[in-house]
Amino acid sequence: MYRTIIKKGMGCMRKVNELMGWMENNGMKITLFIFALVLFTPSINIISGFPAVRLEEIFVPVMLVYLFYKRSYLKEVVLKPFNVILILLGISMAISLGNAIIRFGDPLRMGDLMEFVRVFKYLVMYTFIVVLFKDIKKEALNFEKITTFVNYTVGILLAINWAQYFNFLYFNRWFSPLFGPAHHVERIIRNSRVIGTIGNPNFFGGLMMLFLLYYFAYFLFDREGFWNDRRKNIALVAATWMSLLLTVSRTAIIAVTGGLFVAALVYLVLKKGKNLMSLGRMVAAFLIIGLLSNFFITFTMATYEDYLRPAYFAVRYTVEDAVVSAWDHFFDDEERDRDQDKADRDDDRQRSRGSHGVAYRMQDTVNEGLSIFARFNVWEEHFAIAQGSIIIGNGPEKGEYQEAAVDNEYLLILRRYGIIGLTLFIALYLHNIFKFPKEKDEQWYYTFLFSATAALMAFNIMAGSFYHLQLFPAYVIFIAIYDGYRVRKRSVSD
Repeated sequence: MYRTIIKKGMGCMRKVNELMGWMENNGMKITLFIFALVLFTPSINIISGFPAVRLEEIFVPVMLVYLFYKRSYLKEVVLKPFNVILILLGISMAISLGNAIIRFGDPLRMGDLMEFVRVFKYLVMYTFIVVLFKDIKKEALNFEKITTFVNYTVGILLAINWAQYFNFLYFNRWFSPLFGPAHHVERIIRNSRVIGTIGNPNFFGGLMMLFLLYYFAYFLFDREGFWNDRRKNIALVAATWMSLLLTVSRTAIIAVTGGLFVAALVYLVLKKGKNLMSLGRMVAAFLIIGLLSNFFITFTMATYEDYLRPAYFAVRYTVEDAVVSAWDHFFDDEERDRDQDKADRDDDRQRSRGSHGVAYRMQDTVNEGLSIFARFNVWEEHFAIAQGSIIIGNGPEKGEYQEAAVDNEYLLILRRYGIIGLTLFIALYLHNIFKFPKEKDEQWYYTFLFSATAALMAFNIMAGSFYHLQLFPAYVIFIAIYDGYRVRKRSVSD
């Protein structure tokens, strides 16, 4: 009996060792697989009453097993600035939570605990990818697979966005609700602010902002490659611009424009002021492609509303109807007749608006948001709460304000975790700009990371990224790839 148990145990250990070996040899593929899960899968409600779970979170136990298997590397990786700051931020959160419980008598809520789950997830994901890269094959030590992944991702997301805009095959009935709540799906229906696979037009704009800055930095250091295959590369950049513009996220558009100029400045510093004319051409090219993309979108919107809105493409349902399956729609005659009547009414309304439909739609989007003065009033209210415990914060939840939208992640962190938490939160982004490239092949990625960090920090003023379970993990993966690449490069050179 004991021999059987020992034999089975040895067999399990052998299989685990084989799995760990396979993971070592396929570090890049596993990283991109996790990236795909982050970008293309929805959250799932497994247990009623509990927060939804994301698919990449299901693999956290596997990541922990691998990290235990590679525990000899952990000391070096855990002491990376990103991890150290994240751990300190978690400690700051615990202190703020304790202060809220003891001083204010706030009860412990599920939302409080999820703050630590979020930090733990980011910590494990970053550490796992960096450790994976430490054993990656030397021939796989390049960024080409990442660029290929970004290329396919941009194409797929643009296809999804146009399908949402045109409601192709009733896309906003069976697909969009998987990724976004009803009020965000309604934005697609009401004013065509696409949400992609992120569930919110502003946050999806933030994701496309990262991809656009990735392309800009990549082609900035490979200008000949950009112009030699200009048709493909211009199409990729245009696709990214179009996805960003279809969100109508003013925050993301302003942030990415600033990010482009930040990347240009970093390039000038790294190149010591050389190639100024080439830099100007590339900046102009990206901005012109953006303007042309905007003209194309505007033309397409106007054409669609005036000439190409057949019953097949029309928005035929309210947000409440989104729960009805596509099967019922195609095979239920009564529902089809009811939808046809609504489609006819929609067509009449759009025809009456004529070619001005785009202008009305854009105006609806502008009017939908709070004015800047109204935001100042909201910020003033939350800052007044923050002053109650300005050093260590009031904890993650605070009575009637626990669900109140702040629209400023810095102020939200200040209210919850005080000056200490806010300092650590800013350091979590800011430390990335000090990871100076040691070799020429790292310069373009450092430029991307610098500009992406600057853009996200600007984005956080009117929106936020840390609390979004897809946008910030995407940023974490980009950081981990750079840090893992540098760790592996150093070990190869040694």
